[in-house]
Amino acid sequence: MRNREREASEVSSRADVLHVRVSRATETVWEGAALSISSTNSHGAFDILPNHANFITLIKEKEVLIEDIKREVLKFTFKQCVMHVHANVVKVYVDIL
Repeated sequence: MRNREREASEVSSRADVLHVRVSRATETVWEGAALSISSTNSHGAFDILPNHANFITLIKEKEVLIEDIKREVLKFTFKQCVMHVHANVVKVYVDIL
């Protein structure tokens, strides 16, 4: 196994990180390991950290901030998206309606 593949495998199996996939019907927008995700839904601001409770929400025209494992913050804004969190896996479905 190459070093990069080994590192990715080790990171994705850690319990202290989130595995995040942001996707449209036709493409993956971003995928990787993250330390946290922050955004705002109709009830207000929220943060997702490793070992978060199961969670699903609709986000409309608000930033989705992903702090990757290098502590760099990626910013995305979509017309609307659905975020699903389960067992440290976060799936963000973009522009679904």
